[in-house]
Amino acid sequence: MGTSRPPTPPSGSATPDGNRFGMAGPACEWGGDYRPGSYHPVEVGNVLGDGQYKVLRKLGYGSFSTVWLARDLTKPDGAEHSIVAIKVVVAHAGPAEGLPEVMLYKHLASVSNAAVLDRHVTKLLGTFVATGPNGTHACLVFEPMGPGVHDMVENLPQFVPRTRHMKVRYPFWMARQIVRGALEALAFVHAHGMAHGDVQPGNFLFTLKDRLDRCTDDELQRPAHVHPPMRLPKLSAPLTRLDGKVDPWAPKQLFVPQPMADWADAGPGLSLKLSDLGGAYLAAHPPAKIVSPKGLRAPELILKTPTNGLDGLALDVWAVGCLVFELVTGQQLFCLPWMPRQTEEEKNDEHLLQMVSLLGPLSDAAWARWTRSSRYFSVNDSGQRTLFNLCVAEGKPIRRPEDAHPEELQTMEQLFDRLAPDVSDEEARATKRLVRRILQCDPAQRPTAAEILQAPWFQEGGGMGVAEE
Repeated sequence: MGTSRPPTPPSGSATPDGNRFGMAGPACEWGGDYRPGSYHPVEVGNVLGDGQYKVLRKLGYGSFSTVWLARDLTKPDGAEHSIVAIKVVVAHAGPAEGLPEVMLYKHLASVSNAAVLDRHVTKLLGTFVATGPNGTHACLVFEPMGPGVHDMVENLPQFVPRTRHMKVRYPFWMARQIVRGALEALAFVHAHGMAHGDVQPGNFLFTLKDRLDRCTDDELQRPAHVHPPMRLPKLSAPLTRLDGKVDPWAPKQLFVPQPMADWADAGPGLSLKLSDLGGAYLAAHPPAKIVSPKGLRAPELILKTPTNGLDGLALDVWAVGCLVFELVTGQQLFCLPWMPRQTEEEKNDEHLLQMVSLLGPLSDAAWARWTRSSRYFSVNDSGQRTLFNLCVAEGKPIRRPEDAHPEELQTMEQLFDRLAPDVSDEEARATKRLVRRILQCDPAQRPTAAEILQAPWFQEGGGMGVAEE
């Protein structure tokens, strides 16, 4: 084992060729990304913020941060906000006061009612700085929340323990409640001129049914869903350098994210809050680049419309339409598998081809911007586009049976039916109408978040049969 100090890893993103660690077992951030400018090494039991916050549990991680449950040691046990969630941001992001997440939360706080803000957006309690081997890190202190929509479904009692071929998806009543909560939060921020910019299941968090302030550290560190005779899950794994040296830039072990699923309110009164304003922006002043999950991008974003010509609120709404389909069926509407030799342009083409297949022809403006469409389509004298000699029209498949998988020959409605969600015929019809109403290729034709909330789909019982307009 080497005793000399290892060379400082370069700043920037790590690459597989430059990995200095062996393969870690748990599903978490990559150890090679603990380097100057990136993650701050945090472990359960550490104390952050000049002795104020004791780290109890890892809640999650992303490309720009890790998130931890912590106890505020300056507050008495049981005091409000004595248990918090701390987002430790990568060093290269800069100081807290310059982060969009902080600036836009403060903007909302200055222009809206505090109670309404707290109802719809995860509460920012404060900020502090952590300095370590990888730089100076902004740390954002939030109220604790439950898992995101993406993770909570995995923790519903009916899916624990998991069995083979189990269809893991939300019951219809929960899907409807989740969409309602998401839209209410978006309608709130949209009303104040703000686009979220990163609408996805992981950014809508379940609220908690009980206050964590009254829990002991042991209770808060208990693994989720441990049912005898199941073994305790492996919550951490040592992070060991390949050369055997001590690594000053990384933690000694990596921790598995453990969202607060056991404390989340997943009952009939469930509610959600919008989180992660890191990609948010004032709609009147869009950033130079808008980053959105690949499968949730609107056509105008795929086609690289200049951001000063984009309607950020309409981009958020498109993503909601995709989420309605996903939450009810358990499958993403647009599936874009990773292909090792596929270029970015080819990935975008595949996404647009799926849109045409599932939803019908693009708008004239979209066709005009899709300069590569001539690789797949020809236009006849009457202006009709054809692909593999099949006319592209509403409700018509765009590929020959011998050239496509079965799911490629279906409209959105047919794919919905094939996935056989557990809904009545009336609920299925209403859901498909709602998805199609939202997913308008022309952003000017999309309903607003507030308008979608008036749809009969959200009514319990009566009204399902009324067509969305």
